[in-house]
Amino acid sequence: NSEYDLPIATMYYCLMTSAAFAIVENIRYLISYGDGVLFIRGLTAILAHMVCGVIMGYFIAKSRKFSKVILTEKIQGLSLFDESAEMKAKINRIKFILYGIFGAAAFHGIYDFNLSLLYNVYSNFTTFIIILAGLIIGHFMIKELIKESKELRDENYFKDIEHNKYK
Repeated sequence: NSEYDLPIATMYYCLMTSAAFAIVENIRYLISYGDGVLFIRGLTAILAHMVCGVIMGYFIAKSRKFSKVILTEKIQGLSLFDESAEMKAKINRIKFILYGIFGAAAFHGIYDFNLSLLYNVYSNFTTFIIILAGLIIGHFMIKELIKESKELRDENYFKDIEHNKYK
């Protein structure tokens, strides 16, 4: 039920999708280049893709609240005839989804650019720094969505109790 789908769940879906994509990509690399690349790609590529999933999931989860604002306002009659509020919320939703796409693409681009530099003697170190920075940023994004999810869960839990009390 999308009404009870918590923000952290949205991020989790994106995270798992990106991890699955990284695993499929690693299998392709294994077939193409042999098992010599598997260990380092198993560490770096999966983590990098998971960071991309966190970035994407964060902004998609944030975008979903604009749909709830539209629905709540329509139910309460606040913007029943005010299409500009609904349009603004839709634009904000699209904006946040694009932030997620571009944020994940930027992180992936930085990761790929670092690996594509010829004669980069520090590529292992800079790859580590890039992934570490992504994990730190991702930690704060996850922490914020966990907090929002707890608040939303508690709010819906008490609504369900009130709803079931009068049945």
